[in-house]
Amino acid sequence: VGNTFIIALSWCIAYFYPPSHASVWCWCASLQSIYLIFFDSWLCPTLYNKQETQFKYYQINTKQGKLQKKETLKLLQNRYHLSKVGKNLDAIIIGSGIGGLSTAALLSRLGKKVLVLEQHYRAGGCMHTFDEFGGEFDSGIHYVGSINRVKLFLSFITKNLIEWYSMGTNNDNIYDTIDLDGFDFNKDVIQYRGGRDKLMNELIRKFPKSKQEIINYFIFLKKTGSKITYCYILSKIFPNSFLFYEKGWIYKRFISQYMKYSQLTADQVISKYISDPKLKAVIGGGQLIDWCLIPSKASWWVVAAMMGYYIDGGYYPKGGSNNIPLSIIPIIQQNGGNVLCRAKVKEILVNLKTNTAYGVEMDKTGDIIKAPMIISGVGAHTLFWELLPQKIFKQKSHENDINEELKILENKQELEASYGHMTAFVTFEGKSDELELPDYNIHSWGNLKKYNYDISKIQELF
Repeated sequence: VGNTFIIALSWCIAYFYPPSHASVWCWCASLQSIYLIFFDSWLCPTLYNKQETQFKYYQINTKQGKLQKKETLKLLQNRYHLSKVGKNLDAIIIGSGIGGLSTAALLSRLGKKVLVLEQHYRAGGCMHTFDEFGGEFDSGIHYVGSINRVKLFLSFITKNLIEWYSMGTNNDNIYDTIDLDGFDFNKDVIQYRGGRDKLMNELIRKFPKSKQEIINYFIFLKKTGSKITYCYILSKIFPNSFLFYEKGWIYKRFISQYMKYSQLTADQVISKYISDPKLKAVIGGGQLIDWCLIPSKASWWVVAAMMGYYIDGGYYPKGGSNNIPLSIIPIIQQNGGNVLCRAKVKEILVNLKTNTAYGVEMDKTGDIIKAPMIISGVGAHTLFWELLPQKIFKQKSHENDINEELKILENKQELEASYGHMTAFVTFEGKSDELELPDYNIHSWGNLKKYNYDISKIQELF
């Protein structure tokens, strides 16, 4: 019914207004696609049966576990050789992070033969793990939120059902603790539990004098935070459409009132509602490790979106983050595709006459691999400054487009690197329950009182 309505709507537009703007037609087509993907689930079914399929976890200290791990490494550490590439590729994807693997899996589901090239020794990007000192460590996934949405997305690109551990299961559903003083745990440490009301009540309990400010802020957060997210999603689905015409009625009336807050920093917005400097530090930077930008520079929307993302709790993939790429790669291979490691791309091959990419040149071997579609999943800086041949920037036919992209990277500094951080992996002998290790995160900001709870100041000094 919904699909029929959308088609009928597009016909009406054509009938009553023949010279319809292209953006209107794109809007209808995109709306139809969204409907088909998210509502017509019987037309786009998930790959696994929740009742039948479970991921097989292995115990590393058993003989069977060691054999099973050996098999998994064949998938994750499949070393590049031209003989493994195959013929008649439909697409080549550079980079095996979640973006590259997801794109490859979705294309594979459409019957495409996809090759993923990864320069690291193990596939997965921030999902990969590494082995040191007899233990396995994750490189990027600390914990995830919005678990139902994550499960939905993964169900389209994985065959095995990945199980998720709810953080705080053994500690009253606490998934994050924020320590600003480093003294009394019960008095000074703020405990985040799953649920908006639980979080708000915890903040009120620790900051009773700011009760009304907290309530007002959470009301504003609920009304505004998610709306900005929807606006950004729409801007990607309908780029350059009438919805985002700044002088248009729709933009002025609906969109601009939300988007303006994304242009303000976390400090600017939070200060309008919260007066206590310690409480501002908790809300604006307590979970800073999740976005790595200081409150005085980070967009308020980033901080708000992260709080909303984890509002119902934190989760971790059972068996480690490696299980995510392990579940995606078989989908890519089922149509003759592959995910190859130690496969650094030297350059993307571009036809200068048609301004189209047609293949890649490998770094060490010089192998030429061709495909009608080349997809970069390695980031804008690497793509523009390392992979694309520099002579295409001088082509007059598309000089303006390329230069505009470079200006964004260089002059506007929109992709300026954030502050660096150091990660220390610590191992303990014994089981977690014997060592009384908690199953929640600890965000510690010791001695912050010395700086009047100004997280931006202490980060800049650091």
